[in-house]
Amino acid sequence: MASQRRPSSASGPVPAAEPTPPARTTPPPAGTPSELAAAVATALRLSVTAAPGEAAAVLAPHVTGLSLDHVLADADLAETCLLYATVVTGAEQLRAAHLAYHAHHVRYPCGHPRRLAAAAAYGTALHQHGRLPEAIVVRRRVLAGYRTHQPHNALPAAVALADSLHAIGHCAEAIDLVGTAWDTWRRHPHADLTTGTTILNAYIRMLRACRHDLSLLALLAQARDTSAWSHRAATHTTEDAAADTTYIDAHRIANCTHTPQLLTGHAEATATLSLLPPHRSVPRRTATGEPAPGRIRRRRHPLAGYRASDIAAAFSRLLTAPESAILLNPDRPPHPDDAAARHRLTEATAAYLAHRRGLRAALSTAAILLPAAAVLLVLHLT
Repeated sequence: MASQRRPSSASGPVPAAEPTPPARTTPPPAGTPSELAAAVATALRLSVTAAPGEAAAVLAPHVTGLSLDHVLADADLAETCLLYATVVTGAEQLRAAHLAYHAHHVRYPCGHPRRLAAAAAYGTALHQHGRLPEAIVVRRRVLAGYRTHQPHNALPAAVALADSLHAIGHCAEAIDLVGTAWDTWRRHPHADLTTGTTILNAYIRMLRACRHDLSLLALLAQARDTSAWSHRAATHTTEDAAADTTYIDAHRIANCTHTPQLLTGHAEATATLSLLPPHRSVPRRTATGEPAPGRIRRRRHPLAGYRASDIAAAFSRLLTAPESAILLNPDRPPHPDDAAARHRLTEATAAYLAHRRGLRAALSTAAILLPAAAVLLVLHLT
């Protein structure tokens, strides 16, 4: 596994074991119980039809000014706060989610579906407001609760926790968690493709952000025959792709704690597969030819200079080799012969790339020399 540096945890304080009650206010809730029920029904309909802003506007009069006493005393108000937290944004989202989280924590026993749903909504609000350490604490509890009491909801909870871990810089743990979720879904695919597509999107985004090149190639080769891949191709919009690119660029600059692995297997692999020698440092130099002090050194990519078609063919040969199928099997325990197999793959792939480069050079030389030789021959004969 690549080396890790200690990630920053300046995003906010980690909460105590029990939720802290939000500030209490005195205004009573607006509307009668029948009006509240009608508002909830309307908001549910609007949220299903992808109109969360309208749903939030319908519920706002009934939750504005609510205190913890109101929410604890009325189960309907607690549920309304939970629904409101899933459709509103900004500070109101965090306030409503906190109220619902505390009320459901008090009202329901550990493992109850409503208590877990409120905790999941609170974890989402914390994550979206950048309070990542607190979000991780809450989402760990949610995942543990779903694994014990509602296993069918464990996979989305694992992806949510992995998102928070990855965003704060715990890259190795996040990739391992979402990779395990993907392997679980692939062996036991759910009827709802949304789960598999969500896991696949998160896995691809994290591997791209941390530059796990070979793991990404292996995942793409593995996923292309799954229903999640087809569903992703049909639903992944240009806006989603742009958001992924923005996240990846920001993560590499600010948060990534994983050393780039250009051609590695899974994160737990003990050896790194490399096609070519390590990066060659190319320092900037002054006018006298000396390296410029304090300048960032550029690194030459090991595949620089090779044609894209040759690189693609090399990866295709690498992934279809029998040794690769064995080494990339996540369920296979380590074997003493793995290092020798990696060495053979390295030599074979490097030899293939060298052969392709040499062949192209020979053809280019022949294209220059043969016409010249023909001209000389014609001049000699005449």
